[in-house]
Amino acid sequence: MLKKGSSRKGERRRKSVNAHQLAESSAATSSVKKKAAHKSVVVLKEIRAGAVALPVAVLGIADPYRGTAAGFRPPAEQSYAPHQGVETQWGGTYSKRKSSRWIWVGVGAVAILFFSALSVFTYANMKENHNPQDRMSGFVVETDEFDPYSPLFAFQQDPQRYLMECLGVLQKFADARDVADVIPLVRHQPENLVALKTRWQPWPSPPKIQSEMDYDYTLAEYGSIGYITIHGVNNNNAPFDVYFTHENGAMLLDWAASTGLGDSRLSTVVRNPPTHPVSMRVILSSSPYYLPSLPEDEYESYKLTCPDDEAVIWGYVKRGSEAHRKIAALLHTNGELLESLAGARAIVKIKKTDDLSAKNRFFITEMLHNDWVMP
Repeated sequence: MLKKGSSRKGERRRKSVNAHQLAESSAATSSVKKKAAHKSVVVLKEIRAGAVALPVAVLGIADPYRGTAAGFRPPAEQSYAPHQGVETQWGGTYSKRKSSRWIWVGVGAVAILFFSALSVFTYANMKENHNPQDRMSGFVVETDEFDPYSPLFAFQQDPQRYLMECLGVLQKFADARDVADVIPLVRHQPENLVALKTRWQPWPSPPKIQSEMDYDYTLAEYGSIGYITIHGVNNNNAPFDVYFTHENGAMLLDWAASTGLGDSRLSTVVRNPPTHPVSMRVILSSSPYYLPSLPEDEYESYKLTCPDDEAVIWGYVKRGSEAHRKIAALLHTNGELLESLAGARAIVKIKKTDDLSAKNRFFITEMLHNDWVMP
């Protein structure tokens, strides 16, 4: 039965709409059930937001970086990640820093042990060979290596005693004002006694021998004689080399060796060349000067000088001669010239060359002794 205000055509339309809505509702319900039957997968994406510049002027907020350099902003906050791979349990591996530290600790321990052992060895050796008289001015005497037949053996057994005796003789010699006071202090050589009485002069300035730092000394021997040479300076800074020998149970000053006494002075020989060989105490050094009459392939050239004498003599010795071999042995070591050696002291015999026009040229006819002490 039709209601009021409806018609069959309208009824059919309403039924058709309701049937269509019911079908859509059933289809939607069926689709939801099918989707629920499957596992849902949700993908999350990282959302990054950039810095937002606030309108500080509008909001009335003070800018804390106003007045700084353009573009200045505080550095980004650093993040620190824990060190990876470091194990602190037993059996774990150490870091490189810890390994390096233990290596240096080991090296330091080895160095300490080495120097400790060296100190103990040195102390034991010094205690075993300690002798206060074996040291003077830094010179250590090794008594077990000395030849008892050497002329230096007496000096080496008690060097401090002989050195002090030499210094005492030198002080008396420097204080003397008369040749009679000098004669008991010097070595007695008949050939030099006359020269001593006529050519002796007072010591020019007191020697500086009060402290061990003021002087030095050497021990040497030549042939059957041993001697001590004291090297120092006077108060006026003039250098001196004084020789001492041991004779008749006492140390005596070798005046001839200390003054460079010869048959004549170099200046006298230059002015008045002798006609026969003369003995001279000179300082020998190598020379590059040759003459056509004295060629280098036949002769060796040397420069001859003497303290307190400005004269210079050029000496020539025949290559291969005995004098040449002795001089070469004095000035050379292993075939090489001692460039650090300014000159070597020697006693030689010289005579004028045949060419009288060759000024200051002399032949070295004989090499008598190394240094200035005569046996």
